[in-house]
Amino acid sequence: MPDQQTADVNLLEIVRSVWREVLGVTEVADDITFFDHGGDSLRLVMLVERLNQTTGRALKTIDLFRAGTVRGHSELLAKADNPAPTGFRGATRSDLINAARSRKP
Repeated sequence: MPDQQTADVNLLEIVRSVWREVLGVTEVADDITFFDHGGDSLRLVMLVERLNQTTGRALKTIDLFRAGTVRGHSELLAKADNPAPTGFRGATRSDLINAARSRKP
């Protein structure tokens, strides 16, 4: 079983990966906010969905908004003990990504 430090590193990499996917970028910094990286409210909702799907945890948009950074989101995931519900309501992941990409300036 991996130790806590390894688990924390894995969570950091998961969050980085999901941020890169949602934002459509190749690099993200751990201590820069989601919005400073170019995120917006629609992408934040997409981020919540992807993190919930990827980790199996049930995170709330407001919690990710408050945590704000890659590091903050990984710490939030480390503390989360509530599993995500099976299945998600609303648009598919592809629909959300396409909608966000069409909003790019």
